[in-house]
Amino acid sequence: MFFIVLMISITSSIYGVYQSNIKFTSMGLEYTPINNVQLIATKYIQTKFLCSAACNQESSCRIFDYDLISKRCRLFEGDSTTGSINLSSSPTSIVGVVSISSSIYSSINNQLCQACKGNRYEVCSAETNLCQYPVHTYWNGSLCALQLFENGTCE
Repeated sequence: MFFIVLMISITSSIYGVYQSNIKFTSMGLEYTPINNVQLIATKYIQTKFLCSAACNQESSCRIFDYDLISKRCRLFEGDSTTGSINLSSSPTSIVGVVSISSSIYSSINNQLCQACKGNRYEVCSAETNLCQYPVHTYWNGSLCALQLFENGTCE
């Protein structure tokens, strides 16, 4: 599978700066979630770069697919543990994956909320005033991994 890396940076006065490294697959692929609740939104957007920006603005989005002909952009709260990248019936479909690594979290996890202000990967807990993993994720010792579904297997 061939990947192209893109860095997306969206600046918003309300949300601060969100940055993501996005890897694109080769054409003719789409994301298939294990469970349909992982679909955050379906939008019709002019380019794959605008689709990646839409994913970047949605902090729970970790993977998306985009079709160049239909302009369909599907945003998912998913990754390789909660779905798969498969051949698409459309040769113009492509998948974008948000790169997640421990370096994203090492400087902010369990720090005072000021450290995660405007960060798409961790949120401020009102109860503890500390940066914590977002909803539907858990701290695995190095990053905020997606929760698995019932009877799912951890690696």
